[in-house]
Amino acid sequence: MDVSRSITHQLLFLEGERFIQERFLLSTLLKPGMRVVDVGANIGYYLLLFEKYIKPEGEVVCIEPSQQNLPELKRNIEVNKFTNVKLFEAAIGMEDGDIGLREGINSKVIDKDHGDYQVTLRKLDSLVADKVDFLKIGVEGYEGQVLKGAHEIIIRDTPLLFLELQPNMLPGYGFSVEQILNDLSKIYKQIDIYVSQPEENIGLFGKLSVRYFMKNNLIKIDNAKGYIDKYSQQKMPNSLWAVCQS
Repeated sequence: MDVSRSITHQLLFLEGERFIQERFLLSTLLKPGMRVVDVGANIGYYLLLFEKYIKPEGEVVCIEPSQQNLPELKRNIEVNKFTNVKLFEAAIGMEDGDIGLREGINSKVIDKDHGDYQVTLRKLDSLVADKVDFLKIGVEGYEGQVLKGAHEIIIRDTPLLFLELQPNMLPGYGFSVEQILNDLSKIYKQIDIYVSQPEENIGLFGKLSVRYFMKNNLIKIDNAKGYIDKYSQQKMPNSLWAVCQS
C-alpha cells in the first residue's frame, strides 16, 4: 500500500479494518454465503470486512473506476488470495457510456469534458446479472444516479442496501437526501438512518472501545424524517448511512 498517497492510506495501514467506523454495523448485517456488490470499492478496505463475514462461500463484486485506486485494489485482492472476488473497472451511473473522473483517493464523477480523465460508465442493471444479496454504495454524492441505474436489480432482488449518503454533495448532481429516501421507501419496508457520534461525546475510553473492541460509533436516528427536515434549511452532516431492508 502506498501510504504516501493520503492520511486514509496511513490510517488503513496502521489500523486495518478498525479504520472503518461502520464495521460494527456491517458485522450485524453480513451473513455467510452472501453475494455482495461493492459500488465504489476504492482500494478495498470494505472488501476486507465483507470477506470476514461472508466467508469463502460468499462472493464480492468490486466496482471501481479510479486509475489511482485500482492498482491497490488489485494488489489487495492478490495479497489476501481472495478467490471469490470479481472486479469491474467502471463508474456506475444511470446510463451506459463514458464520463469524467477527478484524480484522488475519493475521486469524483464529473462531466467527461472536464474530468482529469475519462472512464467507462455503466448502469448496474446492465453490468450485474446474478442475484444480489447485499448492495453497498459509496460514491461521493453520485448516489442518486447509481440508484437510478440499479432500479431493476433493486426491484428484482431487494438486496439489503447499505448506502452512504453525502447530503452536501447530492445537490450538485441533481438529487437530495429527501428524494432518495422517498424513492427507496416505495420499495423497502424498513429504512434506518445512522450518523457518526461526535468525537467530543465519546471520550478516550470510548475511542479505544470503538477502535479495538467493536463498540458501535454510529447513532441510529429514531425519527429520520424529522431529523432530515430539521436540516432542510442548514448544512447537514457530511455523511449519513441508510440501511434499507425489505
